[in-house]
Amino acid sequence: MSNPTRPRVIAALALTSLALAAAVSPGSASAKSCPTVTGDRFAGLPQLKAWNRKLAQFGARPTGSPSHKAYISWLDGQLSDIKGVKVTSLHYRFNRWLSKSTSFHATFAGRNQDLPVVGPVPYSRVTGRHGVTAPLIHLPSDVPITAANSAGRIVVRDLVASSIPYSAFGFVSWFKYDPDNTIDPNAQYKREFLNNQPSEDMEAADAAGAAGVVFVHELPRKQIEGQYRPYDGIHWRTPGVHLGIDEGTRLEQAIDGGTAGLGHIVVRARQTKNAITRSIIGHLPGPGKRRIVVETHSDGMNAVWDNGNVPILAIAHYFAKLPKRCRPGPMEFLFTTAHLYQRLDPSQHGAGDAAYARVLDRDYDRGTVGMVLTLEHLGARDYEAVPRGGGLPGLALVKTGTTELSTTFVSESDFLVNTLEQLIQARDVRRSLLMKGTALADDSHVPPYCSFGGEATPYEQHLIPSVGFITSPWILFDPGYGLKSIDFRLLRKQTLMFSDFLLRLRGASQEAIAGAYTQYRQQRAQGEPTCPP
Repeated sequence: MSNPTRPRVIAALALTSLALAAAVSPGSASAKSCPTVTGDRFAGLPQLKAWNRKLAQFGARPTGSPSHKAYISWLDGQLSDIKGVKVTSLHYRFNRWLSKSTSFHATFAGRNQDLPVVGPVPYSRVTGRHGVTAPLIHLPSDVPITAANSAGRIVVRDLVASSIPYSAFGFVSWFKYDPDNTIDPNAQYKREFLNNQPSEDMEAADAAGAAGVVFVHELPRKQIEGQYRPYDGIHWRTPGVHLGIDEGTRLEQAIDGGTAGLGHIVVRARQTKNAITRSIIGHLPGPGKRRIVVETHSDGMNAVWDNGNVPILAIAHYFAKLPKRCRPGPMEFLFTTAHLYQRLDPSQHGAGDAAYARVLDRDYDRGTVGMVLTLEHLGARDYEAVPRGGGLPGLALVKTGTTELSTTFVSESDFLVNTLEQLIQARDVRRSLLMKGTALADDSHVPPYCSFGGEATPYEQHLIPSVGFITSPWILFDPGYGLKSIDFRLLRKQTLMFSDFLLRLRGASQEAIAGAYTQYRQQRAQGEPTCPP
């Protein structure tokens, strides 16, 4: 006798088989086997360009400025629109300084001359519209600024970018991928960020009682107009301005020739006590308790600094489409504030990234933190400073036709280092260096490497397993550089590489991810010194 339920059972089994077949098909979001390589549903070049174009439209974004606030609100909306992502904010108060106008005049060659400025020193003393007038003195950069030579005077100071040989990277790197041999070990890697002179000189000028500081750059004014440096967030007691090489050379020649008289600095700015700025966090659920934090900052000067939001938005969209079990853990997409104001009120635990590093440090011991990945300045093209020629003083920035070094700083973990080495090659991200730190190991404290060169540094110092990607192009501090300074094909390669990396974290043990940091945390708990402040 036939079983009347059998056709229904067979039909049900057939439907189940079809469903399972669909579930395991390549690229299916409901696949039983989670992807190990980022799939084709990832954001394409048009979307990445659109996000970066939007960033560029906000222009320069000093901490807490209207443009910065508007950008944060836009990011908040972008994250909130991703299904499954919940957005929260961390608010901070600080004493904001926003430039209104700056000018510099000097008396030489028998008349008062206006010298157009690059811009003011951020957070320098506000003079009001009447300005400060004082005698000028030219001090070469190797002469200390002291009360004896600078009190009551406007100090004119050469600002020369520092350099190191490319071969120096070999002493602090895990791995190099340069199949085209474009990195000449005998060449010099020269960049402004290598020189901390502006901060040091402003501090010395404050202590010496100088009337002002004028920094003379090696580059023409138009190439660095609006440069935002130094960005410590220190409210200096001395007014300061930046000059390009042409204006600066005229001034220095007049001073050195004895024909210069007085200088006159005007720095006007809007100062607001207890202004509010915020970091935002997009929370995406995932398996387990240990969260994976993907971070960048939201304030910056141009289309490159900082476009870390572009890969993070792409990564957030991609992982939100995957089943919860296919994510590396609970995920946080963190956009910190105050990169351009690194002196937030102590009661608010410092700058945005430093504040959150303290939170993660505490939570790591509670078993709720896995690691941090920070992303900064992706797709950056390479610019080099070359002699201007034609009898003109100083240097000029030119594109070299290649890209800035892709430097990825990695905690001491065989799993992290080996995984990234494989992925750099698999995604063919050329001119790449896997870095241990920015200086040689110092075993007098844990960890032995205290700087990752950027956003990952506070997490490294707080002994959170970290990976920090950063490039450092010449143009970083200058607002005038837009989308043409970015190689978007490279940006997408870099982004896909780090998306692959996050997929590889799934199923990895915390012991493997942490590497030496498990021991370092134990040593710190036993009283071993940590990185100096």
